[in-house]
Amino acid sequence: MSWYRAGTVSVAQNSTTVTGAATAFAANSRVGDGFVGPDGREYEVTNIASDRVLSILPAYKGETVAGGTYAVIPIQGYNKATADALRKVSESFVDVTSSVEAAAQSAAAANEDRLAVDLAADKVAANLESAELAAQTAGQHETNAANSASAANQSASAAGQSEAQANQYRQAAAASAAAAAASEGNVSNKVNVSDIQDLLTSTAINKPLSANQGRVLANQIIPVERGGTGSTTSASARTALGLKSASTADIVGVVADGAIIESASNSNGYFVKYADGTLLCSYKADGVSQAITASTGSIFQAGAELTWTYPVAFIAPPIVNGNASRNDGTVIIGCFIRAVSATATLWRLWSSTAFSAGNVKDVLFTAVGRWKA
Repeated sequence: MSWYRAGTVSVAQNSTTVTGAATAFAANSRVGDGFVGPDGREYEVTNIASDRVLSILPAYKGETVAGGTYAVIPIQGYNKATADALRKVSESFVDVTSSVEAAAQSAAAANEDRLAVDLAADKVAANLESAELAAQTAGQHETNAANSASAANQSASAAGQSEAQANQYRQAAAASAAAAAASEGNVSNKVNVSDIQDLLTSTAINKPLSANQGRVLANQIIPVERGGTGSTTSASARTALGLKSASTADIVGVVADGAIIESASNSNGYFVKYADGTLLCSYKADGVSQAITASTGSIFQAGAELTWTYPVAFIAPPIVNGNASRNDGTVIIGCFIRAVSATATLWRLWSSTAFSAGNVKDVLFTAVGRWKA
């Protein structure tokens, strides 16, 4: 998932509340996602109150910003997509197990119906034999002919009923067999046995599944178009998703170790390094002790030439700028830069009017160059 950057945000120093403008936080972020503030630091999203308000931890460390840029890193997105895919596969196995059990029950019912048909046929044969014995008894005992004839008629009726019942059993058995065949067809439609693999033996299964076999689909790679990564390794997954090298880099850290931005300060000033090789340095010198009294033509300059050593060395002389400010602002003053090198520069104050020490407030320096080729 791409980072969400729509709109701008406003956030105060030491505050945990971020207020957006033209943002949609509710639909594009989750609790637990990363929030990269205007100060370049990363924070955790702890609450999403609305499309324009969310909370972060720790409290915002940068300067107060209004209308600043930001980014929401979707850290929670991949876990949810994987869980949804796994749940869908589990539900499919439940359907397969139910179909197999229904097929087994239908086959058992068909077998019972066949036994019932055999019993009915035996009963028909016995009834016919009874009818024949009754007829013989009628011939031998004419005095009991009427009773024997009645018994024969009753036996014949019973035989007819048994034959009809046998036909019903045959029809039920045929229906059960058809249902069993349909159930087996459903199993074949739901699972292709060539896609089933035994996790213990890594071999294909060539028979229907039972509830306790413990098999899974052999093709476990979910393509990108179905919400997966389309691969089995982190590197190939990043390639399939179109992610570049920055997807594995820290936003803030040591750029030489792969981070995108590195910043720090020391006694010589403040610096920011970027992964592309750009280096920015700045320094505020105290000019109170500088007296500008030495006459040079129509201007005056300070007696001493001072050195600014950069907080981090450049690979080549950078572009350096110096700007001096006076307490009352009634005269023109400036800073002369010379002898710029990759590690330091010389500077001296000048003014259109001579004045003693204590009148210059600050001298601000910036240097822009590269820390690597």
